[in-house]
Amino acid sequence: DLDPAEAEVTAKLLRAVEAAVGLEPEALKPLRTRLQLWGAALPLCRWDDPYVWDAEHRIGIAGDWCAASAEHAATVEGAFLSGEA
Repeated sequence: DLDPAEAEVTAKLLRAVEAAVGLEPEALKPLRTRLQLWGAALPLCRWDDPYVWDAEHRIGIAGDWCAASAEHAATVEGAFLSGEA
């Protein structure tokens, strides 16, 4: 079982991905999830989109490394945590 904080973050991330790709809320039903929280992540390689989604295989990933800059990642994460995302 996930601890309450991990379950909450995982649920919010799933809802955000669903909204981003046009799915109904709670449409994604992953069989397994793993959430890695980084205390001071500074990704060296970044993606040019806010997420990666493969519709054929119905799999996606997201993270601060998807943002164009560290400032953008912090803004996105801040908005997400505040409920504004």
